[in-house]
Amino acid sequence: MDARGQQLAETFVKMLNTHDPDLVDQFVAEDYVNHNAFVDDGREANRQFWHAFFAALPDLSASMEDLVISGDRVVGRFVYRGTHKGAFMGIPASGSAVEMRSIDIWRIEDGMFVEHWDELNTLEVFQQMGALPSLGGGGVSPPGGPAGSLPAHQRAGSRAAGYPPNGRSARGLRNDVRAVAFILQARFLLAAYSAGMSAFTDAEIEFVNSQRLGRLATVGADAMPHVMPVAVFYDPDADALVIGANAEFGEAVMTSSKKFRDAQRRPQAAVVLDDPGPRILEVRGQAETHLDGGEEAGRRLGAPFRFAPAWIRIRPRRIVAVGITGGPFESSARNVP
Repeated sequence: MDARGQQLAETFVKMLNTHDPDLVDQFVAEDYVNHNAFVDDGREANRQFWHAFFAALPDLSASMEDLVISGDRVVGRFVYRGTHKGAFMGIPASGSAVEMRSIDIWRIEDGMFVEHWDELNTLEVFQQMGALPSLGGGGVSPPGGPAGSLPAHQRAGSRAAGYPPNGRSARGLRNDVRAVAFILQARFLLAAYSAGMSAFTDAEIEFVNSQRLGRLATVGADAMPHVMPVAVFYDPDADALVIGANAEFGEAVMTSSKKFRDAQRRPQAAVVLDDPGPRILEVRGQAETHLDGGEEAGRRLGAPFRFAPAWIRIRPRRIVAVGITGGPFESSARNVP
């Protein structure tokens, strides 16, 4: 187990330094569980994250500082360095040097990483990218300025004079700073999402809304693809695509379908919409299956028919567009963090 754990960790570092997201096939299990707020579960979601990460930091280099293996657990400490030359999580390129540090814990099963936890200096990364102000110099200082600027005898007596304030220890103050940092980070993320930044362009949203039918591709239990025509709607609240079924065909029309069972079993799916333009929009992403709430969702989205109770939401992870912006054969492709 120790040798395999080291091999998996080294392959992770190789992926980082070669900028090859397809190397995840060699160390990430297909049903990978990722306890990370920014990356979804599954090997494909992991691959898509690294695509976006390497695009944002095209000169990235990484090193493994420590590696500890015990039983089925692998713990590594890593340092990543690069230049912020591309958009990352909605943060435009700043040209700034970025250093990210992480402590990663993986669980191994059947020779692959199947579960992951990590701790990162996320706040510092956002500060380095210019998305958040630095907290340096913003803390509480004793009278006369920061303690480090005082004469030695005054620094020695600062605690007796009431600094840190209210008898707080230095550790207590550090915890306060960490709490402030966490709040700022949370506010930044909430602001980013509430600002209405969509994964889709306005032209792509208009195109989806102009189409009555699309095609949904899922993967069956036999690992074979399955494609069916479906009614597709853009959901501005979730910034995702919604697929509903007409209740006139029966309340169970969705739950009894192969596409719904496939999406429950393997959430990786793709939707394609096109017209003779030619205009094509392909959305690959993560399917979420819902057993109820369909009627309300259809009404909210202005569907021309009553939704059956069950419905599907597709959260985009990669968008490919042809002829939607620009010339008839002009294409674009991008990952969605």
